[in-house]
Amino acid sequence: MPSQSRSPLPSRRRVLAAGLGAAVAGPSLLHGTQEFPEPKSAMDRADRPWVQPDSKDPAVLSIAENRFWLEILRDHADFFTMLLPGDALSAHRKEAQAFRRTFDERLKRLGLEELKRESFAKFNKESIELGNRFIEWKLLMRDHQASGRIHSLVWPSFFQAASHEAASFVTRLTRLNKDEPAILRHEVADLWLGDAGDHAAMLAHFMDPGEARLIHDAMEAAKKFKAAQAAALVTPSGAAPSDPVQKAAEERHEMEAAIQKAVAEKRIHSIIHPLMADHMVREGLRFLEDLKYAV
Repeated sequence: MPSQSRSPLPSRRRVLAAGLGAAVAGPSLLHGTQEFPEPKSAMDRADRPWVQPDSKDPAVLSIAENRFWLEILRDHADFFTMLLPGDALSAHRKEAQAFRRTFDERLKRLGLEELKRESFAKFNKESIELGNRFIEWKLLMRDHQASGRIHSLVWPSFFQAASHEAASFVTRLTRLNKDEPAILRHEVADLWLGDAGDHAAMLAHFMDPGEARLIHDAMEAAKKFKAAQAAALVTPSGAAPSDPVQKAAEERHEMEAAIQKAVAEKRIHSIIHPLMADHMVREGLRFLEDLKYAV
């Protein structure tokens, strides 16, 4: 009998980008499913969206906050789109894609408009309303996943952590609209050290099971960052060369930058998507930036 040709199995990256159902069904369903280019390195970006301006002007700060956070939330929508595969989750996947389009449109609008003293509050209010809607959706999806009403590839804790980040965006814009430009150090430490612990644990769970050393190192890092978060809340420290929060922020960046480089160079066998690695690096860089101006 003549041998029958078989289509190659989809790569793990293709599966994550398109959703398991689409990837298995065939290439005809893959068209247009990934709306974003795969980033090479956050450090190659000339726009550096994580940078905080040295300013007390709420309009200037509003531009920086919207530029950074709208991109972060757009990433969240992309992650959820990738991790809500198959026909059973198609309605929720479309909801994530709708959020993605909305965040992308606002980023483009931000690039066209100059937020001034008389206009930034209105733009912020719209972003706050959108952020709150996304928070509600994430928490609803968390409850669906935790209760077994849906079976996605997103842990309930992932939805929860993503809602915390959106809430930080909402809080920051709300304060700027009240002409309160200060970045509060205890909030910075709580948000970004907790986030660092979540990232390290997530990296461990995205590693190939055979990568035992990397998994162990990532879980140890998660414990370390969570301990630093708890210590910072009990004994707040100020900016100083021996500041444990600053040290933890630097260690976080080193870890995430190394992971991004390893993913790009295909030196680890994980299912960490390049966008996920890039997203983590950008958040770690914002942590360092926030500490520069935190009070």
